[in-house]
Amino acid sequence: MKHSIFLFTLIILNVSCITDKEKIVEFENFSFETSDASELYFKNIRESYYHLEEKGGLKIYRLKKYDDLDTFLIKPILIYNWRNDLAYVMLESNGSIDLKEEIVISWKNESRSWVIRNIKDHFSILNHINNLIKKDETIWITIKGKKILLFSSILEKSYFSLILYDLHKITNYF
Repeated sequence: MKHSIFLFTLIILNVSCITDKEKIVEFENFSFETSDASELYFKNIRESYYHLEEKGGLKIYRLKKYDDLDTFLIKPILIYNWRNDLAYVMLESNGSIDLKEEIVISWKNESRSWVIRNIKDHFSILNHINNLIKKDETIWITIKGKKILLFSSILEKSYFSLILYDLHKITNYF
């Protein structure tokens, strides 16, 4: 009897600790607004994992783990606008991709293209890539007419997803 109570308690604890990291994020349902509680959580728990740059009322966060990688093509950066209580992500390139041109992402036998004009476009492409990562898809990007594998390692994928997860936490999506 003691073993079954212990086992039941472990199962309950395990299920209650599952996060929504694998949840597919719907672009239409997303809000960039933050709350005092989520800002405090990010500042106290997550901020130390990022390099911080401040520019004109914006806090720009770049994940420190990317310092060890020289292979990434694109990466998300987290932007916090503390004056308006907004947080969003932007796409940053290693220089091999011109972000002013059309970006084509491919997986399986499908592809989708974006022209980045505003913050919502940045979020749209980054969210789409992150949802493909959650589905364990092989993702390609077209650069100057050549298809290139977007992520060369599991680490790149996990770092990419981590930044989006932090955005979801600071905007109370999860």
